[in-house]
Amino acid sequence: MADATCPFPDYNRGRYDTMPIEPAGPAFPPSASLVRFFRMPPDALVPLSEVAELLGTTADTVRATLRAESVLPPDGPIPWDEAASYLFDAWPRARILEALGPRERASFLPSSSSRA
Repeated sequence: MADATCPFPDYNRGRYDTMPIEPAGPAFPPSASLVRFFRMPPDALVPLSEVAELLGTTADTVRATLRAESVLPPDGPIPWDEAASYLFDAWPRARILEALGPRERASFLPSSSSRA
């Protein structure tokens, strides 16, 4: 039902309804960031700012997560495999692979013909 005091009569939400999208929610990382990450060697250390970009959040949020888990030093870079774990926990694998595109996927992932 439209709110009579609303300057937009076709606006169909009540005055106190919440927005359906959380504007401060995580943002999916740009394709270029994913490509850069997957081109890193697996023994690389990933700066918190890059991990934050991959997770669509802030370095402070990543730092707080690391501190809460008490697994890694919360202020330094983290191992690539830990960053990859957080990435795949944060976003669906299909979405990550789709964002990489077929050419990038082919350069990162082994082909099915190479499996034993």
